[in-house]
Amino acid sequence: MMGCILAWRVQLKGFANKLGKKVTGNNNYEFGDISKKAAKIAKDGAEELGKELTGDENYKFGDLSKKAAKGASKAAEHAAEVAAKDSKKLKEAADAAGKIITEDEDYAFGDITKKVAGNVLKKTAEGTKKASEYLDKVTKQQLPKKLE
Repeated sequence: MMGCILAWRVQLKGFANKLGKKVTGNNNYEFGDISKKAAKIAKDGAEELGKELTGDENYKFGDLSKKAAKGASKAAEHAAEVAAKDSKKLKEAADAAGKIITEDEDYAFGDITKKVAGNVLKKTAEGTKKASEYLDKVTKQQLPKKLE
């Protein structure tokens, strides 16, 4: 039984590789390349958003997090003092730190996370949809006519 499953997996991977080579036109295609491409699209989308948010054309994925972490250490000392007083002052401190880090006077705590997460999800969904459409199209082309 286990031998049958293993043989089936090998055949399926071989089919996926052939299908991927045909879809992409790349004779070096390996199973998983489309998923890697979808991940790259999502990462590129996050980088474009980072460039837009920061105004830095050299922005790379993670730069904003690094900058936030660096600024957060300074803000954390101040925030700890404010937290002891009351939660309203803590939120004001987080907003103030965010405005300094982002250089955006309209910044509110959580804005960066919401925007980045939303755009990463959108780009990932778009990439996944494109990959799925390709696979559906090519799979249908490979099926014998009487199965359609």
